Amino acid sequence: MEEQNLMDLDFMKQEVIYVLEEEHDQEAIETLANNLLELEEEEIQELPGPSLPVEGKTDAPVLVMVNYPDYQFPEADKTLLANILSAKNIAINEVAILNIAQLQAINLAMVRAEIPAKFILTFGLTEADVPELRGLQWNVARKGKMLTVCPTNSLSLMHQDREAKMALWNMIKGLPVE
Repeated sequence: MEEQNLMDLDFMKQEVIYVLEEEHDQEAIETLANNLLELEEEEIQELPGPSLPVEGKTDAPVLVMVNYPDYQFPEADKTLLANILSAKNIAINEVAILNIAQLQAINLAMVRAEIPAKFILTFGLTEADVPELRGLQWNVARKGKMLTVCPTNSLSLMHQDREAKMALWNMIKGLPVE
């Protein structure tokens, strides 16, 4: 292992690594993503985890995951999030917000152990941030047995892209989020 990759060693020791036969095997990537979203309730309940730094209601049906390394959620981004959530008549104080910048490593099982949300909306996160996002398309909701996940652009980038905001608004409006 090269010296520059030694910092990743601790992370790799704790994570399950999936090896796909072909580097660009889209079907295998989608199957892997589906399997990770199909966690059973018992598996979620049994996972121990540290207390997550959640803002808002931890029992909310909607979880918003963001990554603000300076730990500050800009007011302009909060306003945009509130406008996006209004597509389903959901107020920003009725959701759980998790800033993953405060965590060393995270996965959906860890999150679901503490936050039983049925819908997770991620802004600007990648598979490097949350492994289960691998193979998921932005602005496309992936529905599992107990969970729907929708990764999308960061809120900061959406300020500049009206079409992306409208696409997300319309996608959320059509989801069975309660």
